[in-house]
Amino acid sequence: MKSKGSKNTKLGKVYRRSDLSQRSGLENRNNRRLSEKGFLRKVSCGIYHKLKNSICCAVPADIDYLLPSFRKDNNYLIIHPDWYHGIGIGTTQLYKCYCIYICRRHGIVKLDNMDYQFILRS
Repeated sequence: MKSKGSKNTKLGKVYRRSDLSQRSGLENRNNRRLSEKGFLRKVSCGIYHKLKNSICCAVPADIDYLLPSFRKDNNYLIIHPDWYHGIGIGTTQLYKCYCIYICRRHGIVKLDNMDYQFILRS
């Protein structure tokens, strides 16, 4: 049995609870049910990922879908320290944290088992 919330969503996309509530009436109960059945995965408080499976496991949420749904806008700059290797000024370490330059928030936030460091843009 599929509910309205799972039928109108696309695989691999990330949705806010308010986006899913427009599709179905009882948002908390339906989201919990869909999470238990494996259709949705809770990424953070109020953010859900429609799982897309590969041959061996579920694919994590793409950063291009995750950050706009978390931030509610597209006004940010993403930098990963490993990307400096592409322009020849790389570091000797590998990093597991994305740096996001924005205007309103700072600190480290864990989304989908990945650390995102929000840095205030000056």
